[in-house]
Amino acid sequence: MTSSRDRILGRPAPTAVYKLRVADTAAAAQALTDAQSELGILLVSGEGDEATLERARDRLASARADLEACFEPIVCTAMAPADFEGLVAKHPPREDHPEDETWNMSTFPHELFAKCAPDYLTPEEWAEWLKTRVNEGEQVGLVNTAIKANTRSMDESIPKDWTSMLS
Repeated sequence: MTSSRDRILGRPAPTAVYKLRVADTAAAAQALTDAQSELGILLVSGEGDEATLERARDRLASARADLEACFEPIVCTAMAPADFEGLVAKHPPREDHPEDETWNMSTFPHELFAKCAPDYLTPEEWAEWLKTRVNEGEQVGLVNTAIKANTRSMDESIPKDWTSMLS
C-alpha cells in the first residue's frame, strides 16, 4: 500500500479529455438508437429467449463501440501551476476589450491549448491545426478542456455528494 505522502507527492498532473469528432456520426448514432430500441422491446415484451437477448446485447455493444470510434480523445495535461500563472500574466486583458476579463482572449486561449495538448503534434502544429482545421465551437471546447485541466476543475461526471459515497 502506498503512503499518503507518496500519493500526494507522486500525484500526476491533472488531465481533461475532449472528444473530437473525426468521422460522421449519423449512421453510428442511428445504429445505436436501433440497437437500444431492439433490446428494450425484447426486454419489455419478454419474447426473447436468452440467445436472442445475448445477440441484441452484442449488437448494442458493437453499436456503442462504432459510435465511440467516430471520436478521437484529445487529452489536455495541466501545466505546472507557476507556468500556468506565468502564461496568464504574459497575456493580460486588454482595457478596450470587455471580453478580456482574465486574459487576452485573442492570444491566450490558443497558446494555452497548444502547451497542454498531447505531444504527438508540436505546439506550433497544434496552433496551425486550430487555425485551419477546427471550427469555432470545437476551438471553444478544446480551449475549455485545457482551462479545466489547469484550474483543476472537478469532473462534472462526479456527483455533487461524492464524499458521502466514500463512507
